[in-house]
Order: sequence, then structure tokens, then C-alpha cells
Amino acid sequence: MLELEWVLRFRYGFAPAVIALVLGKIASLEYAVIGERMAVVAATGNMARGWDFADALHRALSQGCDDFVTFDTALKKRAKRNPLTKPPLVSV
Repeated sequence: MLELEWVLRFRYGFAPAVIALVLGKIASLEYAVIGERMAVVAATGNMARGWDFADALHRALSQGCDDFVTFDTALKKRAKRNPLTKPPLVSV
């Protein structure tokens, strides 16, 4: 899914909102085999709200962890917009 998002964005120039819609639709297909399907669905939701898909997917995959650590200051700013986002983001 990460590779598909990258190709749709950089090779074909699709807008993030369109990519989020497409990835969400693919992830909802009954017979599609998607690793970490629920994380992909959660990531597409955050992508529709302005997140980078890779950041959103990594964040979704961190559910159940105590913290999410990043060097990315832009990600920290995006994450702070939603105080309910779990786990809390820690920047280094």
C-alpha cells in the first residue's frame, strides 16, 4: 500500500484526497488481501485530513504502544491537531 500510494502521488500526480479514497476502497474490498487492513483504513482517514500516508500508516501501526517517537517536526505538528490521537507523539 505504501508503494501504491507513492506511485499514485509521484508518478501519476493524484491529489492526496483522491489517493486516500482509492486506498480506502481497496482496503474495503472483501477479497483483497491487505496486511494490517485496519491500520490502512485508519491511515487513509488521517491522510484525508492532511497527513502523509506513510506517517499515518506508521502511526496507525503503533496502536497499543506507549509512545510514538519521531524526528519529523511536521508530523508532530499534525499530530497535535488531534489531542485524541494515541499513542502520544514524542519528538527527538
